[in-house]
Amino acid sequence: MLDSVRRLAQQLSAASDQVVVYSLRDSDTASDIGAWSGVRVETFRPRGPATFGFSPELRRALLIANDDVLVTHGLWKDLSRVATDWNRRCKRPYIANPHGMLDPWAIGNSWPKKRMAGLLYENRHLRQASCIRALCSAEVEAIRAYGLTTPVCMIPNGVDLPDNAERGPRTAPWCDQVKLKDHKILFYLGRLHPKKNLPNLLQAWKLTKAESRSDSVQWKMVIGGWDELGHGDKLQRLAKALGIENDVHFAGQLYGPKKAAAYSNADAFVLPSVSAGLPMAALEAHAYRLPAVLTRECNLPETCAAGAAIPIRHDATDTLRRLEQLFAVRE
Repeated sequence: MLDSVRRLAQQLSAASDQVVVYSLRDSDTASDIGAWSGVRVETFRPRGPATFGFSPELRRALLIANDDVLVTHGLWKDLSRVATDWNRRCKRPYIANPHGMLDPWAIGNSWPKKRMAGLLYENRHLRQASCIRALCSAEVEAIRAYGLTTPVCMIPNGVDLPDNAERGPRTAPWCDQVKLKDHKILFYLGRLHPKKNLPNLLQAWKLTKAESRSDSVQWKMVIGGWDELGHGDKLQRLAKALGIENDVHFAGQLYGPKKAAAYSNADAFVLPSVSAGLPMAALEAHAYRLPAVLTRECNLPETCAAGAAIPIRHDATDTLRRLEQLFAVRE
C-alpha cells in the first residue's frame, strides 16, 4: 500500500496539484522520507497502541490546514475518526481508500474488534465519504456486501515500468547465500503476515522437495518482506521444522535498488494470499516480466487468462501441482 500511495501523491503533485501527506511517525520514517521527493510530508508521533494510530497532533494539524479534499488510506484506525471530524468542521469532501480491508477474509480477521470499531467510528467514516475508491471489481463487491451505498469508483493500482537498465544485470540481494548459488529463484515479496498464507507455501515447498524431481531440485525460494506480529519468526521456525531451511532464504526488507535487483534476479514470482486487494508486488513482478503463481484473491484474472500467471488455491496439494507446472515451463 505504501508504494501505491507514495507514487499517487507524487504524480498528483507533478500534475500541479498541491499535495500534503499527513503520516504517523515510526522507526522507518526517517529513512523513508527521501523517497517522497516532490511531496510535502508532515509526520506526527502516535500515542498509545501503534495499531490504533492515535495522534492528537495530527488531528490538530489537519483541522487548521486549508486543504480542499482529504484522501484517507486504510481502515480501522483513529485516522478514520479524524476524517469525519474534518469533514464536519471544514464542510469539505473526503475520499476513502480501503485497500482491500473490506474483503471477506480481512473482515473476518479479528472480527469482534472490527465490529466494535465499525460501530464507534469506521461505518460513519465509510458512509460519509463522498466516494470510496475500489481497486478492482472484487473490491466493489466487497464494499457493497458490507452494506455501503456510498458512491464507488474503481481505479486500479499502477506501477512504474522498469527501463531496460533496471531489468539488466544487477547483483542479487542474496548473492552471499551459497545455498542459492546456481539455482533458479522463486521470489515472494510482501508483508510477513498471516493473510499472505505463507505456511501453506512452505508446506507445498516441502512437498516439491519430497518429490525429488530434477526440475524442482533446480529451484530455491526467497521470501522478502517485513515482519508483522512476529509472523516472520514463526515462518522461519516452520521452515526449519519442515527440513527446508536450506531451500528457503528469508531476505528481509527490500526497498529501492535492492527490490529492483531482487526482481531482476528472480526467475518466477509467487503470492499465495487469502486477501490482497490489488497487490503491488504482483504488478511489479509482471512489470519485470516474471511468470507468477497467484491466488484468486490477488484479483488479477486477466494475467492468468493471458498465460502470465498460474492460478493456485489455498491448499498445499494444489500449490504443489501448480509449482510443478511452473517448473516444467521454466525448465
